[in-house]
Amino acid sequence: MYILPVVVACTNRQNKQNATESYSVQFDTILIHLPPNALQNYAKIVSDPDNIDLLYGYNHLLHKIDVFDIAKGKFVEDISLEHEGPNGLQNISDFVILNNEIYVSQYLFYYKINKVGKVIKKLDKNKVVNIDNANYYLERKGLRVANYTELPINCSVGMLPVSVYTGENILKEIGFIELDSCKYTPFSIPLPQIKKHYGDLETPNVTWLGDSVIYNFPFSSSIYVFSITEGTQREIQIQSIFTKNLAEPLPENANLRQETEYQMKSLQFLSIKYDPFRNLFYRVHISPISSIEKMPDRDYYFTVMDENFNKINEFKLPSSIFSPLYNIMPQGVVFQMSSKNIEDENLIGFLCLKI
Repeated sequence: MYILPVVVACTNRQNKQNATESYSVQFDTILIHLPPNALQNYAKIVSDPDNIDLLYGYNHLLHKIDVFDIAKGKFVEDISLEHEGPNGLQNISDFVILNNEIYVSQYLFYYKINKVGKVIKKLDKNKVVNIDNANYYLERKGLRVANYTELPINCSVGMLPVSVYTGENILKEIGFIELDSCKYTPFSIPLPQIKKHYGDLETPNVTWLGDSVIYNFPFSSSIYVFSITEGTQREIQIQSIFTKNLAEPLPENANLRQETEYQMKSLQFLSIKYDPFRNLFYRVHISPISSIEKMPDRDYYFTVMDENFNKINEFKLPSSIFSPLYNIMPQGVVFQMSSKNIEDENLIGFLCLKI
């Protein structure tokens, strides 16, 4: 393992009229030797709340999950996933690790997999208890593109926050599914009215933390915090100093091609994450681009908030990160490093943001 501290000079604009103020943000570059057939970059890589130094990345070439130890700087093992028979998985998009098990969300099913890769439970999304499955759906209909969503399981209680839609793709409510029973329970959240159309960017990012349901919509910088016990909700404006705070709406009567391009080019605010090691909240958002060809050059911005959602800091992330998805670990906030910035193809790289 190699750990290389890198200090990145960033610019913090207090507002668009005032002069800029510079400060430094430190990232440690962690390089780990790869075994044969492991990947330098993973579409999704997730941490483990029970084994806090481990990261799990889905190897789509071998249909395995590769496991890395960040603290020891080494590859640990790979987990071969069941792929044949009625419960077999053909691919993985969103997944999390919870209580030494792997939970996977695919288009029609949720899967519960043990640590040797065997499917031990398969739940049909169209047969969720307490949902009128003939009229309501757990996902918006249509294509999902440029999707940076993550499966938001509440690790303390094993519940999955979900959004419920009508057949017209209108958000009906937010609730949660008990994963073992596939039983749905709604939250009594007063959802804000969305006056314009933003396509798939109207899908809320939901985090359930203790008594609070924290959610936001990718098209807006606003954050909503709902108290389960009090039944009250507050909207918090966490505005960016680098970009606009509201995405441009989807053009009226847009066809499928236009909607797909819109979602790929649009400004996006990702889900809010809580850091239990430092008692902070984080958000990443993605700059808009004018054309699909500019996707490799788009910018990512990182916002730090205290436990009361007071904004502490905001800065542009290094261009060497692979994607805006990150994991919160004892060492810091960990991003994948893009393989194009790693000279040795036998190494995988991580950038660890020191907060």
